[in-house]
Amino acid sequence: FFPYLLSALLVMAIFLFFASVANKIGRRAAQRRLRNPLMVEIVAKLFAVPVILLGLYLVLRMSGLTGIAMTILGGTGAIGLIVGFAAKNILENYFSGIMLSMRNPYKVGDIVTIGGNTGVVQKLTTRGTILVDANGNHIIIPNSTIYGGTIINQSANPSARVNFYLPLAYKENIKETRDIVLRGLKTLTEVLTTPEPAMLVEDFTETG
Repeated sequence: FFPYLLSALLVMAIFLFFASVANKIGRRAAQRRLRNPLMVEIVAKLFAVPVILLGLYLVLRMSGLTGIAMTILGGTGAIGLIVGFAAKNILENYFSGIMLSMRNPYKVGDIVTIGGNTGVVQKLTTRGTILVDANGNHIIIPNSTIYGGTIINQSANPSARVNFYLPLAYKENIKETRDIVLRGLKTLTEVLTTPEPAMLVEDFTETG
């Protein structure tokens, strides 16, 4: 049995080497056509996985395990069902990652709110998206959750309205204060002239 085992290991090592080469070829080809890093990684894996499966199939055939080899090749049998159920969440996240990459609702560096979590997108993986919040915490959100949920991208539109509240005492002149604030806002290059900024009285409190 030892010569068969040695031959099988040698064949598998060769196919792993070819899979590594296929991975690099796929990554280079994808980088020339795709800008999304997650799609590049997926394409690279799609180049490598068939080579690994072929090597595994040949190794099992050389070891006399033809039945198992045919089961793996055909994708049928109890083993395939068990693995399929066990990997259900993994596959959901994987295919959700592919769909998100095709839709491209955000990119690295964008400020987004997903599932009540707000932060800067640091990385997109086949498992999920990594956000960094204002406190420096890394938040990993599964792709399946993102694909079926609501995404608020605060960086997608360069012209966004920002609201802030200014408490004002009753003794102060509202019109004069409004004019001062608006003049100050118009001097800022970040503030658009169209639509122009506005200041409204929203509420009167008991302790004005």
